[in-house]
Amino acid sequence: MKKTVLATLTFLSLGVQANIVSGPAFTDEGKAVNTQGLEWLSLSATNGMSSKEMMANLERDSGWKDNFGNNWGYDDWRIATRFEVEELLYSLWGGTALGLSTDNYDGTKWFNDNLNLTGSNTVNSQIGWFRYGIGECGLSEAEAYSDATKGCEGNAFISFDVIERDQVGDIVNSNGTLSRGITYRANSGLAGSFTRNGGINFDEQYDVRINNSSYNIEDGVGSSAESFVLVRGQDANYGGWGEPSALVSNASFGGTALFSVSLFGMLLLRRRASN
Repeated sequence: MKKTVLATLTFLSLGVQANIVSGPAFTDEGKAVNTQGLEWLSLSATNGMSSKEMMANLERDSGWKDNFGNNWGYDDWRIATRFEVEELLYSLWGGTALGLSTDNYDGTKWFNDNLNLTGSNTVNSQIGWFRYGIGECGLSEAEAYSDATKGCEGNAFISFDVIERDQVGDIVNSNGTLSRGITYRANSGLAGSFTRNGGINFDEQYDVRINNSSYNIEDGVGSSAESFVLVRGQDANYGGWGEPSALVSNASFGGTALFSVSLFGMLLLRRRASN
């Protein structure tokens, strides 16, 4: 049985608890998860909170309350940086495909088991979007952290049943290039999906801003599919980039939308076929 350290804080006075993940941690297949010495709060704790609400919570001197009813202080948690999330996701990624593949199942299962994908909760699958990287994604140059208007939005998907159709995505070649092709063969096993615009920095080019979807910090509308990646334990790590100032981003909004539509369409087809 592989080790995954789950620190669970129990507040007896409130009778509630929150799941906190910290290292060392391993997937079911024994892959080391790069938690970077940080503690990671379950995405369920912030599920459905709007960007505006989350930012206000973290800036409130009196602290804030999560979805479990836990009261957190002003500096208990912070939103993870782009580098921190990319490092975590890279350690979970299967290493061969950007899209649905059997290689991505192990990592997406760990993510869902420990941090919780909070989107479509169906019998056969789970999908979720998670927000992080304040000021580090957007169509224009990133603003200073204090003046940022956008952040990064990642996504992941896991299927708990075999899929009856071939799935197309990006194949990572041995020389580091990408080619479009079939990443999942029909009925080949359980699968999960990590994508480039969903947070996978597949070639670890940290000096170049990769495509990544973004969200508006001032958005006051919450969604049941979205959560925030909150961490604590060390100062923010920007991976040598430094705090957002004038870093150019070439984020793609269309990628996540297409990814979402294709996945939900696939689920709908499977559901119809089973009826």
